[in-house]
Amino acid sequence: MGVGATGGEGLAAVELAIRTAMTKLGASLLEGLLATDTGHRGPHLDCGAGHQARFVSYRTKTLDTVLGPIECRRAYYHCSDCGHGLVPRAAVKVGTAVAGIGGQQPLE
Repeated sequence: MGVGATGGEGLAAVELAIRTAMTKLGASLLEGLLATDTGHRGPHLDCGAGHQARFVSYRTKTLDTVLGPIECRRAYYHCSDCGHGLVPRAAVKVGTAVAGIGGQQPLE
């Protein structure tokens, strides 16, 4: 029995549904991976210029990946001496994870 127009279209719809579900699952798994380390390193940390930056709050960033946009919650520190903000995430670990799954923008 040959595949008619209806059969081919039905298969395409099933493939699309599977691809969509797998993409959503992948995005959910990546979001969970990134949530394992918020970057919080205590109430203060070295700012890199010899001062102490103070923990301010957690901030959310949206990352665009090939799996779709995902939310990432990160600790934010501010150094009043330098006037700079810091997001001390485990950049190598997270950057590698995002790049390995298709990240399209840096985490910082």
